[in-house]
Amino acid sequence: MAELAVVTALTEKVLSMIAEKLFEEVSMVIRFRKDFEFICEELFSIKCLLNEAGEKTSSSSMNNWIERLEDFLVDAEDVVEDCGVETCNPIFRFKMGRRIKGLKDRIGNIHRSAKYLK
Repeated sequence: MAELAVVTALTEKVLSMIAEKLFEEVSMVIRFRKDFEFICEELFSIKCLLNEAGEKTSSSSMNNWIERLEDFLVDAEDVVEDCGVETCNPIFRFKMGRRIKGLKDRIGNIHRSAKYLK
């Protein structure tokens, strides 16, 4: 299951990107630190699940879950990259807040749905 390796690598990349942003001034200005920390914790737990799953499972439910995770990771990567732009603009901060809240909700749902995988 080569897709699992790709998703695991992408998870690691997004975790690293978020970790960098957590300690930058930008996260303090925008005040999304707690949201990023939550997303990071969820991704860390998911990374552990991926490591445990390894090549064992190739069910359609697992493939669907991995696709959802991969879509999330691509979107998360875009959001984290955009965080350094226009931090003083209140409209930008509002839009970014909505995007980050959406990511937070999605990763929580993805993580919770992992318990139903077979």
